[in-house]
Amino acid sequence: MKCFKCQDNFEEKEIQESHDIPKYIGGTDLDGRHNLCKDCHNKYELQILISCLHKLGIDIDIIKSPKYYMGFIKSLDNHSKKICVEVAKKQMVVFYG
Repeated sequence: MKCFKCQDNFEEKEIQESHDIPKYIGGTDLDGRHNLCKDCHNKYELQILISCLHKLGIDIDIIKSPKYYMGFIKSLDNHSKKICVEVAKKQMVVFYG
């Protein structure tokens, strides 16, 4: 299978179906998906995560893991999640070009 971002070919088990708007910020299957290799998927998730935290004015402590911040964003109020969804939509355009 081919990674949508880097265009390299991978075995099917090395490809992840990535939600365009991550579920932890309120995305659904209707928002779309792309097949990404694990490396591109991790870069995409991190780019969205950092952008959301920055937009919300939250300083990032490098000691904490990305999963910690995903849980933090998941626990935010609906207004903050809507901000993150808008950030994710913009980052999707930047990431995929």
